[in-house]
Amino acid sequence: MFERRATTLATVLVLVAALTTGCRGAGAPAATATATAGAGAAQPNADGTITDPDGFVRFPGEASRRDQTHYYLVEDLCGQFTKTFMEGLTRKTFVRVAKSDVAAATECDYYLTTKAQGGKDDYLMLNLGFLNVADQKTGLLALGRAVTNDPSIPMDNWIVRAEDGHLVSIYFLLGTDKFLILDRSSATLAEGDLLAFAVRLGEKMRDFR
Repeated sequence: MFERRATTLATVLVLVAALTTGCRGAGAPAATATATAGAGAAQPNADGTITDPDGFVRFPGEASRRDQTHYYLVEDLCGQFTKTFMEGLTRKTFVRVAKSDVAAATECDYYLTTKAQGGKDDYLMLNLGFLNVADQKTGLLALGRAVTNDPSIPMDNWIVRAEDGHLVSIYFLLGTDKFLILDRSSATLAEGDLLAFAVRLGEKMRDFR
């Protein structure tokens, strides 16, 4: 039931592609950004990035709005949502952090266990999408998913459930054509834990686009 979602996600994307006339190009427009979170504590790095006290990395090319309160998620999810940052939010230890082996995916996987350790590949997944949000919802509903909002997550979101009620994935809505998906490979991380993590992740990203 909780097997890897790649097939389901691909089906959603096919449905969306049939509904929309195109998708947004990858990447945010280049602009100078000044990190405001954790003022006085953020650490500048030699490569031009800025690391927040919690381990989250801001990139020099991420676009900031004129009021400098909104920052953008970039395609390098593993570089932005670092192992340190994700472990702090989930209270879990990840033995491996890697980009997805699906070439077309803008995704980072955070492994709790791996086959190389004699177990199985069990992980959390973050996936960044640049598709029309309204059409994405239509695609999910066409698959028989229930899409609701969780008011405890402090930003626009969808809680996606299968027909039997189990939690499939959580969407963080970043704009009309951009969203971040939180998913997992199995039931190792309980639903309540995943939702609690989503609340903390939403607190971090509430001012991001």
